[in-house]
Amino acid sequence: KAHLEQLAIRNDCAEQVQVLQVDGSGAQGFTHISPVRFDIVTLEPPPLAPTYGPLEDAMRQYTALIAAAAATLKPGGLLLVVCRSRAM
Repeated sequence: KAHLEQLAIRNDCAEQVQVLQVDGSGAQGFTHISPVRFDIVTLEPPPLAPTYGPLEDAMRQYTALIAAAAATLKPGGLLLVVCRSRAM
């Protein structure tokens, strides 16, 4: 978070950038920001399926996270999702 805020300051756009971090609470972590809408949202959840064993549960969790993140977008906004799970 601090790195992104410093990057915004260096690029003279800090007043236009809001960095929020949702940790460890899954899709429920987005509920406190639900009235806020963003132009760009990046989502980088932890690897939820490091092996094929938990694949179905991980897919449900990723779906919920992506839906929650997408709900915070303005119309026409951009959602960037990074998936680090090896099995997906």
